[in-house]
Amino acid sequence: MPVTFGAVGDIISVVLLVKDLVATLDEARGSKAEYQAAIHELWLLDRTLLQIELLTREHADGATPELRGLCETAKRAVARCHDQVTTFLQRIRKYQSTFDYGQNPNALKEIGHAIRWRIGEKEALERFRAELAGTTSSLQMLMVTANTTLLQVNRKEMKHDLDDVMRRNDNATLSHDASLSAIKDGLENANRNIEAGNSILENLSEAIKLGWLRNLGCELIGLMRSAMMVNFATYRAVIQIQNALPSHLDRGLIEEPMILEDPIGRITPVHLQFITSWDAFHSVLETRFQNIPGHSTMKQRSYGLQAGGTGREIELSRPWQHAFLPGQRVEMSFIFDDWSYGDTCPACDAPSEQCFGADRRCPICGISFRRIQEAQDISSPRQLITQQQKIWLASGKSLDGYDMTCFKRVRLVHKPAAIVIVGKNELIRWDKELKKYRLARVK
Repeated sequence: MPVTFGAVGDIISVVLLVKDLVATLDEARGSKAEYQAAIHELWLLDRTLLQIELLTREHADGATPELRGLCETAKRAVARCHDQVTTFLQRIRKYQSTFDYGQNPNALKEIGHAIRWRIGEKEALERFRAELAGTTSSLQMLMVTANTTLLQVNRKEMKHDLDDVMRRNDNATLSHDASLSAIKDGLENANRNIEAGNSILENLSEAIKLGWLRNLGCELIGLMRSAMMVNFATYRAVIQIQNALPSHLDRGLIEEPMILEDPIGRITPVHLQFITSWDAFHSVLETRFQNIPGHSTMKQRSYGLQAGGTGREIELSRPWQHAFLPGQRVEMSFIFDDWSYGDTCPACDAPSEQCFGADRRCPICGISFRRIQEAQDISSPRQLITQQQKIWLASGKSLDGYDMTCFKRVRLVHKPAAIVIVGKNELIRWDKELKKYRLARVK
């Protein structure tokens, strides 16, 4: 198979040929000194070719023109070496049977080949050795030249790198010198400004020192005058407050009033030294509810009182002198009859838990209400009401005709009767689904 040159594979092919030739010569029986010398030359050539192969592999890209020229020279030398080794190898192929140990050739033929080898090929072997020595020497010189060229190339590159580093170092040094000069100028300018400021401050201190001493007395006098004026003003204010306060006798006659919050949320002070009986208290309340919702309920005295905070019930049957305390807060609630089942808010019909005897506040409308269970005989759950009360019940109002949204605090007395007689042929039934009374006629 033909071997192409111009790449690393060419050198490898020649190395393989050299190894084949060495193996062939080693197989010759009774090799003499000339054959051993030829083998030695071939081993030197093989080592030199391997070094050239390594050099070509590393620098085949031709980093410099010198290296590219050396690579071309090496390729030509390798080609010449290839031709020499191939020619000599083909020449000794006909003696292969004589060199092989494992065969049994014809004795006469073997003797003839041996005589021919010793007579005719001895000079050829000497020429081949000389050519090998020359080729090896030229390749070794080529390697020395290549190494020298590489040293020069590396020296040039190192010199170029050193020059570049020195140039950058010089530029950095110049830049640092300029920065240091600028900093030095800035420090000198700052020192000059500080010295100028110190000089100005010294001049100002000298100018102000005498003036401050002269003005010190005036400032102290003005400060003392201001302090005395503040003290006199404070004294006059205290005297006025003392004159406005009642004397010890007057303070003994004045009591704190009882604070009343009525069902519509109005807060009123009730002076217990002025209101001295339940009748006077009821009269004042009726007057305050004149022409506003709850007047008829107030006239019927259908309301309840409880102490604020504690929720303690204040009975209307108690003596007036023991019912209230000075400064006490009292909450007032209207009392209405409740004909519903008590599971909604009386003002906005929002769902509410049925809890008797406890105050509850609706989270929707804010009304505070309490349901009271009234004991009643369920065997006779009928009650006669007027025509006007029939209209009020059908519209969702109380029996007194008031809209519950007008009040802030009420009490509802639960009426368990589910049927209320209105007239001869009319009655009102409680509708559980609609949660209100519905008018019905009896035939």
